Amino acid sequence: VRAAEASRLRTYDCKFKGRKDAAAQCNDASVQTWVERVSRLPVLGVGAPTLMDRHLVNRVIVEVYLRRIDLVAKDLEKMRGGAGVVSAGDRSGGAVTHDSIFDCIMRAALEATIAPQLKMAGVTLDDSVNNFLSSTRHYATDDPKAAMFCRFASLLSMGGTQQHLNTPAFHTFANFVDCAKRLLGASWKLTLQDWCVGAASVPQQVLLDVMANVYNTNQPDKVPMYVDVILPAVVSGKSGAGPGPTLDFDFFLASLVDDYGRGLAPVNPLERPRRVDAGAGG
Repeated sequence: VRAAEASRLRTYDCKFKGRKDAAAQCNDASVQTWVERVSRLPVLGVGAPTLMDRHLVNRVIVEVYLRRIDLVAKDLEKMRGGAGVVSAGDRSGGAVTHDSIFDCIMRAALEATIAPQLKMAGVTLDDSVNNFLSSTRHYATDDPKAAMFCRFASLLSMGGTQQHLNTPAFHTFANFVDCAKRLLGASWKLTLQDWCVGAASVPQQVLLDVMANVYNTNQPDKVPMYVDVILPAVVSGKSGAGPGPTLDFDFFLASLVDDYGRGLAPVNPLERPRRVDAGAGG
């Protein structure tokens, strides 16, 4: 297990070493306030935020993403009145459009299943959130999930410049997760259990199905990112769907975000993802 984890981290480190997120600032005043707040977070240590358990940090990160997915699902249901299909490009509306990762962090921190673990005795909610953010930054050096989250929450800096993937990028990332969730079907529950505490493996066919939707193509295996990045990282393993070729979920999502940053994805992702072998929405 340790050898597999070490290999996963080496692959991730090699892929993202030297990467620079272009959006170092944002035009949303409320988000900018948060960006400035996290830039002032002290390092962990005596008199500073308390290091949280890695599994708890991973669980809160996933809960943050799920809060975004739930908000979009509820808004879409209201927009279409229970009928029709809405493309990702039609996802509009005040709360949904301006919902930032920091809004989702606060909602996750208030979740009944998270709050008791996140909030320590005698510590305010704000301090608990600061502990979570500082702990996430601490784990980012060897935890792909924490590293990806830090890019959205402006917790990493390069050359003295704070790096920040903007709110639209966060929304797109959540759409990727939602697409995978729908396509995994019944096996999503087992995948989520693994993902909440660390690494989760996703079947190769599901990767192709997700990419077919993200890039709006019936030949996802011909997409350059799949050929150059995804396929070389596929390994024989076991996922919630059983044994077979798989890939680390965090690595896959981060790869999609990078292509999004290059303007290559998403082309026109669907709200109701289709499978490659089915060729129709479902």
